[in-house]
Amino acid sequence: VVGAKRGLLPQIRGSIEGMSRADVLAQARRVVLTEGDPAKIIGEVRAGRELQMGKGERFLRRVVSYRIQNLLSGPHTHVVNSVSNAITSALRPAEMIYAGTISRNPALRQQGWEYLKDAWTSMRKAFRAGDSLLDPHHTTDDRTIRMGITGSKRVDPLLEIPSRFLISEDEFFKNYQYRSFIRSRSLRHSRELGLVDPREMAKRVDDDIRNTFDLDTGRGLDEEGIQWARVSTFTNDLGVGTFAQGIQSFVNKHPMAKILIPFFRTPANLARFVGQRTPLLARWGRQWKMDVAAGGERAAMARAREQVGLMFWSTAAFLAASGRMTGRGPRNKNLRETWLQTHRPYSVRIGDQWVSLRRGDPVLTPFTLVADAFEIWPELGGQDQLRMVATVSAAVAANITDKTYLSSLTQAVEGFTSDEPARMSRVMKELVFSSAIPFSAGLRQFANTDQYYRETANLIDELARRVPGWSETLEPSRNLFGEPIMRAPGADPAATDPPGGAAGEVLSALERSINPFEVRAVVNDEAADELLLLRRGIGMPARYIMAGKERVIDLQDRGRYGDQSPYDRMMEIQTTKRIGGRSLREALTDLVRSEGYQNLTPGTAAQPGGARYMVASRVVQAYQDAALAIVKQENEQLRQDFRYLYSLRNAAKFEGETGVERVQALFGVRP
Repeated sequence: VVGAKRGLLPQIRGSIEGMSRADVLAQARRVVLTEGDPAKIIGEVRAGRELQMGKGERFLRRVVSYRIQNLLSGPHTHVVNSVSNAITSALRPAEMIYAGTISRNPALRQQGWEYLKDAWTSMRKAFRAGDSLLDPHHTTDDRTIRMGITGSKRVDPLLEIPSRFLISEDEFFKNYQYRSFIRSRSLRHSRELGLVDPREMAKRVDDDIRNTFDLDTGRGLDEEGIQWARVSTFTNDLGVGTFAQGIQSFVNKHPMAKILIPFFRTPANLARFVGQRTPLLARWGRQWKMDVAAGGERAAMARAREQVGLMFWSTAAFLAASGRMTGRGPRNKNLRETWLQTHRPYSVRIGDQWVSLRRGDPVLTPFTLVADAFEIWPELGGQDQLRMVATVSAAVAANITDKTYLSSLTQAVEGFTSDEPARMSRVMKELVFSSAIPFSAGLRQFANTDQYYRETANLIDELARRVPGWSETLEPSRNLFGEPIMRAPGADPAATDPPGGAAGEVLSALERSINPFEVRAVVNDEAADELLLLRRGIGMPARYIMAGKERVIDLQDRGRYGDQSPYDRMMEIQTTKRIGGRSLREALTDLVRSEGYQNLTPGTAAQPGGARYMVASRVVQAYQDAALAIVKQENEQLRQDFRYLYSLRNAAKFEGETGVERVQALFGVRP
């Protein structure tokens, strides 16, 4: 009936040909929910045609939908979504007030907090319906989520709980923004008509708001207000014919691309939000030109956005220049491991704590970009103009690759460009396998009370790392000194137990589960600070012992060497091993304080480290060698493997292939 009223019955009939009864009913429900909107009916017709795709493609899309639900199940996602919406909800009215101030337009200053109760009610209804009431079918990033996962009416609603929460969160803020927009516009018109009686103005506001809703469905009818609400929740369309819209269409049409980029519209809108508030860059955008050409309030709002953004960028520059804010950190693996002992990536130092900025998009994006630019600038040479372009490009690239919603794509690119042939295959398996457990992100963030980061060597370990209890069977990640690395909020990395005993462990786990903004205590470490000044990090012990290109000994293999791998045991020994009465940390600290060390050269920009690095690395190597010697004494199988290694190397050196085959036969090793 809905379709017939709009003359779209033939298209609807064509979309359900060949469908099962359950799919026909699902399609009918979606069409009815459009409430006669032709554009949305066409959209649902297209969605129905997707249901007629081949079994292979349809199965893959269901896998993608399942993966998306698992990614959305983490509490951090919902906290970040709500915080971002709340900040934007406060920022946009503030921009309107500022626009009214600079344009001397009192009407623009009107914004309110009424109808909070109605917004809360709409939020609960949207959760039950699984879709927005105010703006149906325009909250989730694409229709893949609404395709279902198993086809069961009982199972799918349970598996779709994460997206329902996300929809309900957006619904709350959409309703608040929509009603606030209608209210402010109604008050403005009332004043223009000369109304001054508060009761008359209140009645007019109530009438205007009532007339902009479909009382039966709760759907918003005012397109201008709907667009305002969409922008505030980053669910607005990307624009017909735009480059971003083209990418979104490609991703939605190809399930394999959807695995790598599960979300695109929201990140694109986040980037657009930042661009419109970036001085100079905002003026190059199409939106700026349209707003300024329109004049009046739209022009004032465009200028207000740019000037409010200037305040954010200026604050970010001040913090980065003062050294109180960090970017991504060193890219060199060894130097980065040293840097992480005393710093946290994309964090601001507040008192004696590092507070992460990584999940603060879009408001905190200027801070992370500026922090990267300050770190990258000294590393680049050349003319100032080219250097500036290179710095900005590198900062943007570093930020993009760090975003959680693009992490899958980043891993895939790294796998594709790797020299290791099997890297890409392993990355794809990890992307799919890591989401095999229902609500995997939620389990990892909320239910997993594990205090430490864990080492993973294969896909089973990746799976175990995400499961509460199971993750504790994995060995902890350790720093250069052999100390286990604690998850935030953590104590000093030299500590072996969480602060506050059992109660502290519970509180730490609760904070990790809910708070996406990592908070860590600032660690003062003279040895690590000195290594950073040398611009050259000391590497961790080798995890594999090679004979040419052949990996002969895997020090992380627990199955071969017992319950604890030789590598973890070696690192554990380094925390307690004393040479000359000093631990490794004490030995390095005494070294960098010594007069003899200070008289050594720190190297140059082209050859960093110099003699200071050589002396420091020898100290570390001495402790690593001593720890490995102890592990060899403790583990008979490891001693046997090293005997095989030494024999193999000597045979290859003096006897060639014949000698290698002889040694392999002697030790019972297949070529």
